[in-house]
Amino acid sequence: MEFPYKKQNFIILGIGIFIMIVGFFLMVGGKMPSADVWDPSIIYAPRIVIVSPIVILAGLGVVAYSIFKK
Repeated sequence: MEFPYKKQNFIILGIGIFIMIVGFFLMVGGKMPSADVWDPSIIYAPRIVIVSPIVILAGLGVVAYSIFKK
């Protein structure tokens, strides 16, 4: 019996998981310098709201590609 996934599939899978982890690290942040200060530009920064979800979705796409790759 032959395993359906080859070494290349697992390498691509690892790359996809790494890309997703980078996206989650990009999402971290938004801490206020003081508890009395509310600055929406820190919480809703483009890196947190736009870039990190795109990176996470790209990582999911790479993982899906590694699963479906023949």
